[in-house]
Amino acid sequence: MSAQELSVPPGDPSIKVRGAKPEDAPVCGRVCFDAFYKISTQHGFCPRFPVNRRICWHSLNDVFPSGFYCVVAESDRSIVGSNCLDERSAIAGLGAITVDPSIQNRGVGRKLMEAMLVRARERNFPGVRLLQSAFHNRSLALYSRLGFDAPEPLSVMQGPPLRKRIEGCSVRPARVSDVEDCQRICMQVHGHDRAGELADAMKDETAVVVERQERISGYATVLAFFGHAANIPASKVVLSIDEEPPYTIRLKGELKEQAFKLVNFVIATELSAEPGAQHFSIHDTLNNNGDYPKEYEALYHSNFGPPLLDPGAGFSAPVQQVSPFKERAVGEVADWQKYREPTRDYDETVFNVVPYGDENGETLAVLHNAAGDLGVSLGFNIQQFAGLLTMEKHRHYGAGICHGLGTRHQLGLQPQLSTCVEPRTYDWSQRAAPLRYHLHVSGR
Repeated sequence: MSAQELSVPPGDPSIKVRGAKPEDAPVCGRVCFDAFYKISTQHGFCPRFPVNRRICWHSLNDVFPSGFYCVVAESDRSIVGSNCLDERSAIAGLGAITVDPSIQNRGVGRKLMEAMLVRARERNFPGVRLLQSAFHNRSLALYSRLGFDAPEPLSVMQGPPLRKRIEGCSVRPARVSDVEDCQRICMQVHGHDRAGELADAMKDETAVVVERQERISGYATVLAFFGHAANIPASKVVLSIDEEPPYTIRLKGELKEQAFKLVNFVIATELSAEPGAQHFSIHDTLNNNGDYPKEYEALYHSNFGPPLLDPGAGFSAPVQQVSPFKERAVGEVADWQKYREPTRDYDETVFNVVPYGDENGETLAVLHNAAGDLGVSLGFNIQQFAGLLTMEKHRHYGAGICHGLGTRHQLGLQPQLSTCVEPRTYDWSQRAAPLRYHLHVSGR
């Protein structure tokens, strides 16, 4: 649920709310267990903490010191409830809120919620999220009065793990180098940054990632409560074959790019190829389903290696301007089009290339081996891709491999009108981006 700001009438004046202390954890643990046990069993559900009160004690004691703001409610100087605000990420996470069953329906929960919403406003959080048990109508009514909306249902799955493997997927512990990929996935799935939780999970060595085709497609900070997970499969995938010659094979996918208060894009991708042909194309269509024009950026990386790349391999394109992108490139700009032998600890050299286009804006870039009898070309429209081609040369030393050229095309880098995608209500609500790849072999 997400919160809006609404005024709420005061509750029982005898209930006082104060900041929590680590020594409050044992009492808060007891209250937490009793509260969830009673409401869950009353409705025929398993308790959220099914073992004993000590589990709650340790859980609360873990969150008090690091990245959480916690409060307790007191009546006659006795703790009767608690609430926590997870402040580790861009959107604050609220809960778990607990109230002693013996004192419920006296406004304790409302006071605990008000204290957290005040804190969130003071810390300028753009939003607050929480989870609510659907069978608990009283808490749902309270959250609704406080301005929360229910954007989606969630399911609690309990029981032993299935311990099954999914073909093509591998799970491993997360590494620091995975943070950027995990953050990108989090923005796409949750719509906001959860970097603080991810950092803590990596420190505690509980975070894992799942890889598909050597790319990270999902991650989890920890299983069960106090953790979150995200993955980015396409929401729709369709494979089709044309019934008429040349029997083009088309693979289509749809990916939603959504972020809280930022963007609401839908990207439709089509990869098409003809059986037996030496070329294929990628055609992306981007729709802005938001209410306002938005700038956007799309990056396309095309990575090549042996046998296409070898010492002496070259790059050809109708170039009107080339400039070094990184410091190492400054000293190599004179022969920027050539590839050398693998070099230990070389890393990469990057150049920005501005190509010419024909009268329709079409251009062609070619990467070829040293003998000139094997190559690959990439065709695109410089008007759609802002006329920028980024060339990366990697020369890592290892097993004699010369890691190849990465071509990157960027849309909408400059803050001008042509970089914006208008909402669907406008005539030009879509931007299409076709890329054409062709393999060239001498004599064919």
